[in-house]
Amino acid sequence: MQAVTAPILYGPEHDRWLERWHALLEALPSKKLIEIGCGAGHDSAYLSQLGFEVHGIDMDREQVRAAQQRCPQAQFVACDLRDYLRTAAWQADVVVASLSLHYFDWQETIELFNIIHKRLAPNAVFLLRLNSTNDQHYGAQGHPLIDHHYYTVDGQSKRFFDLHDIEQLMGNAWQLKNVEERVINRYSSPKTAWEIFATPKAVGDHF
Repeated sequence: MQAVTAPILYGPEHDRWLERWHALLEALPSKKLIEIGCGAGHDSAYLSQLGFEVHGIDMDREQVRAAQQRCPQAQFVACDLRDYLRTAAWQADVVVASLSLHYFDWQETIELFNIIHKRLAPNAVFLLRLNSTNDQHYGAQGHPLIDHHYYTVDGQSKRFFDLHDIEQLMGNAWQLKNVEERVINRYSSPKTAWEIFATPKAVGDHF
């Protein structure tokens, strides 16, 4: 899908990853959106300008404060995203998660993806990015191994995914519309990540 340039509140340090999904997002009739790991709200501002009712979650209170200033029309919560996903009474038509769902052990990762699936309608949209096993500059090699593709990187547990991992995690419950390994150039060195567009299968299709 061709990227669309729009007057959005992205700075030069951001890779504007959602712009290639502009036409898809703009065409969606339902506009309730959960952003998992909203950071300082750059993607939130983009999504709000597309007309989405953005509910952003992040563990970092300073980041959430910055996001609220950048995008005052959205709603933000500073909390452990795992607690929010498990306990909050949320529903959404779109979920966006950019580099925020790769910090957990495998069973917890499966659980969180299952929770997201159960809260979405069959025609909902899930846009996400995950660390790639080819992300050599940011932890995919040379760090203490916790488990398969799961490392301690500068004191933080970080998971990295290959295509088999993604298919194992999402293949049964999700329609994987687009799975692509891409390079992000917003950091000091190039970062390799998976960019995924998925929709949930109906419950009867996989359980």
